[in-house]
Amino acid sequence: MKYHIVTVILFLLFSVHSLKAQKNWVRCSDGLPADTVLSLVTIGKVLFVGTENSGVYKSTDYGNSWLPMPADNAFKSSSTWTMTAIDTFLFAALRGSGVLRTSINGTQWETTNYGIGRGSKIIQDIISVGTTLYAATFGGGVLVSTDSAKSWSVLYDHRGMDDRKIFSLASNSKYLFAGTAGVNTTMPDTGVVFVTEFGSDSWQTINNGLVRNGAHLEGVSAMCANDSVVFAGTDDVGIFRSTNNGQSWTQVPNTNLYGDIHSILIAGNQVYYGTLFGGIYSSNDGGITFTANNIGLNYQSTSIPYLVKDFVVLGDTIYAATTHGVYKQLIHSNVVSAGTTSEPNIPNIQVTQDNSIYNISMYFENYEQFQITVFNSFGQKTDISYPFLSQPGINFTQLTMGSFSSGVYFLQMKSMNNIYTKKIIIY
Repeated sequence: MKYHIVTVILFLLFSVHSLKAQKNWVRCSDGLPADTVLSLVTIGKVLFVGTENSGVYKSTDYGNSWLPMPADNAFKSSSTWTMTAIDTFLFAALRGSGVLRTSINGTQWETTNYGIGRGSKIIQDIISVGTTLYAATFGGGVLVSTDSAKSWSVLYDHRGMDDRKIFSLASNSKYLFAGTAGVNTTMPDTGVVFVTEFGSDSWQTINNGLVRNGAHLEGVSAMCANDSVVFAGTDDVGIFRSTNNGQSWTQVPNTNLYGDIHSILIAGNQVYYGTLFGGIYSSNDGGITFTANNIGLNYQSTSIPYLVKDFVVLGDTIYAATTHGVYKQLIHSNVVSAGTTSEPNIPNIQVTQDNSIYNISMYFENYEQFQITVFNSFGQKTDISYPFLSQPGINFTQLTMGSFSSGVYFLQMKSMNNIYTKKIIIY
């Protein structure tokens, strides 16, 4: 067995944004051809937006300017309704035209509709979980692809899902959630939210608490989840919140002031939702209460955007896709968005080696949810990537790197507010 000698160098990679607290939304649509933006996604530090009939644009400077991605005829007649990414691949779902794929620096788009039936091309939502893609279709149920969208199939052949008009998808580390239109009037208990555990073979209806005047809701148009809480945004009765993976729901007070909720985002302890006609609402207490968050959204108008369709977070900033273009707002003040600094809260990351096992110890002052990932010297992800919740005090985790060849690797710990990087050299 080859003996690995590891030299560990702590990189204090300074990429600090010393930003002051900002309460207003700021429009950042310079270079976009039209006002209406429908979808957002990031790959690393690159932002992508999907527009209405004008294709996809990208920004490498935090939204200050935008450049077009390659053109495709499909974009001329279809809106880029939703997008997601896996590694360096970008996936765009077009209303009525299925899914297109390209890479972060690609020169053309590839249509990837094999297995998507004619009636399933109206894709309402698309998400990635690891290297697996899930697509919510209006009429065809939930589709799944395990080969980067080269082929698609119906997840579980619809088992357990009696409503196949899917509006929204969300996931956490254990479950996949689907929100539906709920318009099947032939079945009195038609589900509007379904859940399945990863590795299972069927769906379960989870409607407990999702009621209005004794009848199940008409539709769940947006969902968002983490391991602690799940949110379901409805078409006319506000947001519902669950702390037990959807087994029971509680309506969040005063979130039904405007009809349709089209987007929800969890950003640490803050939660945002976007509406039709009501703008943006946000919560600082984990989604228990919400208040309007619309200052700055009335670009060249006396009114706010009639639709807030999507959100994404990059560093310490949240971006919103609206019918007035893209807006951004700081999530926290004085937050490090990338790299590490010399401030006191930097974890003292230490690495020791026991044959092929690398023991990682680090000190944190607070609880924080990280994604630990190991990259090679080309910036490509290795097969080491997993969630990690830090606790106050000394924390430990392990990396198994016996199969890794000699070279330079980077251990990255990424949370909503911080990115810490450790360089590892295997000789």
